Amino acid sequence: MEPMTHRTEETISNFPRAVARRLYAALPVLLPIAAFVITVYWDAFFSGAWLASGDNLPVWDASSTLTRIGAFCGDWRTNGLGWTAWARPFHPLGILCEFLPRALRNVVSFALSTCLLYFAALYWLRSHRGFRTPECVLAALWIAFSGYGFSLISAGHRPVFQMLPWAVFMFAFIVRAVRRRNVFYFFMVGMSIGWGMSAQPDTMAIFILIGAVYAAVNIISEFIHADRR
Repeated sequence: MEPMTHRTEETISNFPRAVARRLYAALPVLLPIAAFVITVYWDAFFSGAWLASGDNLPVWDASSTLTRIGAFCGDWRTNGLGWTAWARPFHPLGILCEFLPRALRNVVSFALSTCLLYFAALYWLRSHRGFRTPECVLAALWIAFSGYGFSLISAGHRPVFQMLPWAVFMFAFIVRAVRRRNVFYFFMVGMSIGWGMSAQPDTMAIFILIGAVYAAVNIISEFIHADRR
């Protein structure tokens, strides 16, 4: 038992060093998104002002908290139909916002969605052969801070912001599911679709149709490459 105990103690003692090495290796990926998010959202976080969002205005009545919680259950109350909050699906960021101060809900949702979109794009690009890390970082930043996304802030479509990362994650997991044929990646494709649909179903439905074509192209390509091998 002594050699086993010795190896266990050695592993535990080396754990902080291993974590530090991994963090250091991840700095080229983490620093750009951190710098951009801080620059873009700094005023919105610390000015005390409400980040403009037409669909999520800072207007509440006395029963607004109970109304919003009830909306997660479908909100089928006869005295509430037509004027209270609509049914809210269990989207991670949607639930998180309910536990945040009201003045921070929009900016936190937008900032986290931007970060998720960056990592989703990075993950997708890294699934393709021939792309180096600097190229993937630049492309992921461009996607995360593109005009299509940020033009939606003033329009107030927070759910679309919450949907976009999962649309991109869907494409990334499709590639890995086809190439590796692992159940985990097929599960992640379904989860990405589910969370994307729960945020903005009408727009996500378009991405799903594109994803179906994308999956077919990848399957055909994989069969062609397999025959050549």
